[in-house]
Amino acid sequence: MRIKVRDGQFFVNGYPVRSEFNLQEGEERRLSYIAKRGAGYAVLRIRDGELISEGEIGWIKWGNGVELYPFETPMEYVQECNVSERSVLLRIGKDVHVNNFCYVPKSPLHSPYARYLGGQRTPLLRIDASTGAGSYLAVLSIAEEQTALLLEVNGDTVETQSNDVIVTKTLHDLRLRTIKDTYRWQGNGFEQISHNIECSYDHTFIREQYGRLLLEAVCARDEKEIRALLSEDLAQNIDALYAYFGEAECVREPLFTASPTAVALQKKTSNGRAAVTYDFSFEGNSITNIICLDE
Repeated sequence: MRIKVRDGQFFVNGYPVRSEFNLQEGEERRLSYIAKRGAGYAVLRIRDGELISEGEIGWIKWGNGVELYPFETPMEYVQECNVSERSVLLRIGKDVHVNNFCYVPKSPLHSPYARYLGGQRTPLLRIDASTGAGSYLAVLSIAEEQTALLLEVNGDTVETQSNDVIVTKTLHDLRLRTIKDTYRWQGNGFEQISHNIECSYDHTFIREQYGRLLLEAVCARDEKEIRALLSEDLAQNIDALYAYFGEAECVREPLFTASPTAVALQKKTSNGRAAVTYDFSFEGNSITNIICLDE
């Protein structure tokens, strides 16, 4: 298995690694690294074709390869809140735990603060925090029989106005999009009532960049750009396209293919992070086929 490294100086069994190394079935490597966030250590093995890691290391599965990076271990915060005359224990670290309920936040949270939101049929708990990318807000329903995550957003700014939550974020994509989303409290949950997109960079790109433009438009839910890039047949069902690609963290340059038109999506999965690489077929200036290279 090819294993690439980034964002630090890595050593395998004491020897420095420039960019990648190989690990075979049944082999074991002792990995250490020095990065901006500090240092770390892990033991890596290949078992039945899959990477097994023990220690503090982040990794992203890429088809038949893996990318390693220094894992950010957030500080653990513990807060006890009184919610509708009940005591709720909130513990935030890598995961967010509210009594027996648990979820993984979109980004590592720093300086979180939780407070009870009264005046609703179901008690609500609001969590505010900062992240490396800006602000974070989560709202949870704290019913006695079940806790549920009703809203989780992060962006450059997160504002609340009456019953609305307004999230603004600038994407570092080819179009330099600024997205403004508004979510409105409906009494038992939130409904997204608007999704506004402004592009700061109106430019004509070469065909080799169309695949990246498409994946960035899918991540931004920019239907106008999606329809402009796709053939008439593919553009008939935008919702099916969203379902096909799923929810992604970001668009990446592919690590394990030399195709000039291939692009990757990095995603969170139940087993950690994975990056899926796609390539594209063209007819004139339209994308006529999308090929997953990792199937």
